[in-house]
Formats: sequence, structure tokens, C-alpha cells
Amino acid sequence: MADQPSYHVVRMWRAARLFLGGSLALATLLTGCTSTEPPPFHLIPFGGRGVDEIELSHPVATVDITKRFVWVLESAVNQRWFLEKVDPRSLEVVGRPLRAGSPLVSDMAISGGSAWLSMPTLTGPSWDEEPGIVRRIDLDTGKITAEIQVGHHPGGIVWCGGSVWVSNTVDRSVMRIDPARNRVVATIGVGDGPDELVCGFEGVWVSNRFHRPVLMRIDPSRDRVVARFPDLIRPVVGDEVLWTIGPGGPEGAVVPIDPKTNEIEDSIAPLDIGPGYVAAGQGTMWLGKWYDEPSPPPCPPDADCPFFGTFEFFRLNPTTGETFGDRIVTNGPTTAVVGAGAFWAPIQGMKLLLHKPLG
Repeated sequence: MADQPSYHVVRMWRAARLFLGGSLALATLLTGCTSTEPPPFHLIPFGGRGVDEIELSHPVATVDITKRFVWVLESAVNQRWFLEKVDPRSLEVVGRPLRAGSPLVSDMAISGGSAWLSMPTLTGPSWDEEPGIVRRIDLDTGKITAEIQVGHHPGGIVWCGGSVWVSNTVDRSVMRIDPARNRVVATIGVGDGPDELVCGFEGVWVSNRFHRPVLMRIDPSRDRVVARFPDLIRPVVGDEVLWTIGPGGPEGAVVPIDPKTNEIEDSIAPLDIGPGYVAAGQGTMWLGKWYDEPSPPPCPPDADCPFFGTFEFFRLNPTTGETFGDRIVTNGPTTAVVGAGAFWAPIQGMKLLLHKPLG
């Protein structure tokens, strides 16, 4: 039976993510330091109580969960990208990594025995001089079965309603691809800087990030935008509502949308330090954000020292906005996903994937 999609996690900007979460694995959010002495950095422990660490072949970029496997997009040296699958029951890596391509993969979607990769074309004196592609890879053989030309700098990609949808960040559009013909069949104009895409509640939701952020809802039956939500980003499909990040605190808050009415509901869980990331599904909701270090290292009197803290995920009560349960520590802001009976979070820039059962 084809490996049909059930959950999808979308990417942040790859370069920023790998830099922030990657090579040093530091729990600091730099604000600049004017002292001649280097700031006192310290390492953080990853994971938490009841959290498994799954070691992979290459640093993790993003995760997609289907009914059979957990698929991981990985970034290796020399701008090479790989796909690796994990058995969610045994937590073991299955088979060898599949070559995804180079030099850049923005996002991936898994469906029908294929991996769909959005790939910008980084050529010429500047990026995006040429249109990008969506590459289709057979997951059984690892062979490229199609390359479909799309817009300039394709970003988010998602399977929804029997089609593949990809955002074109520079062109301010979302394209719909027919997987039976491997061709673009519709182009929908959206906002400025479309990036993340999610599928849920009979719609495709696209986050537009440039200038004034705006979230848009596309009706797949009409190939058109049917609702706009100013100042909201990072959509996540929950069990009954669409969760986003928007106004409501010093650095934003969690903002729900009722998908039946398209009404924006009252915000919860205000953020005093941004950014914040939501994961939801299977009757649970999680919030990841920065927490102050209780005992930060001493700061020299003449220094503008960085913030010291940890980026942690907790369960979130969607009614009260209160967090509860055991913490899960990552090495910086990261997307996470709920699926296959567990919470999954990549350690950005490292060869680790965190797993915590929902029970």
C-alpha cells in the first residue's frame, strides 16, 4: 500500500536555522557584546525525561511523518542533501540514506511512494536568476522520476487533496502540481514572500512573511484565496483549530483560528522572548519558546552580554494557555511535529532527532 501522508512539518529558512541551532549547540540568543572579552558561553543538555535520541547519518533539517515511517531531510557537507527514514516503533533507521540533491532543498513532502523536494536554483551573480524546480524521487529505488519547473525560489511544499502545492517566495505565488502528469496545473497569486504551507480543514494555508505578515487560506476546489489573516504566521493544523503565531504578547502569542468560520479567536500563551513554535495533533498541543536561565553566567560590568536561556517545548493547555508536563530541550528554535503516537523534534545542525511518546 502506498505510504500516504498524515502529518507534515514545514521548514524555517534553512541557512538561518542551521546556523542558529547548529555547530556550536549553544543555549544563547545573541544581542551583541561590546566587551573586549568573549562572552561566557555554556553548553546545554538536549532532551529531557522520557525522551529518546535517535542518531542519524547527517545533520537534520526537517521532518515529515507518514503512516509507516518518519522521514528526515538531512543536510550534509558540500551542500548535499539526503533523505533518511526511521521506523516509529523500533526507533531505528531503516536502510541507507537516499540522495536528495544539491545545492539547496527548501522543503519536502512525502506521498504515494515519492518524495517531493522544492529546490531553488542558486546560479548566476545572484540567487533566483532562474526558476526553481520540484524534484520527485522514488522512495523504493532512490531514482529521480521527474523535475518540474516552478517559480523563483520555491519554499514550502505540501501534499493536499491529491495534489502537490509549492510556494514561490520571490514570485508571490503558490503552484499546484498534478502528480499524475508531473506538471503545474494552477498558479495562485498570494502575498509577499510566501513560505510555509500546511494542509488541513479542506484548505491549503500559506504564510507570507515579507513586509507585513499575512496568512492566507486557499480553497483547492477553486484554486483561489478565500480568506486572509493579517499579522499571523507559522500555521499548524490542530485537532479542531488552526494554530498560528501572532499579536498578543511582547513578542507575539499563540493565536487560534476557527476553520469553520475563519474567525480569529483570543490569543493565549503570550511570548516574552521570541520566536515561538507550536506542534499539535492526536489530542495534544505543544509550545516551544525561550526560557531564562535561572543562574546565568556573570556578565562583565562593561559588557552588553547576550541572553542566556534554553529553548524548551512543554505541553500546552489550549483553553488556559498554561504549560505543563516534562520539558523537552532543543538547541534553539525549531519546528516540531506530532504523529505516530509521539512528539518529534530535530536538533538543528546535529545528527539527532528527539522522540517522546504521547502516553
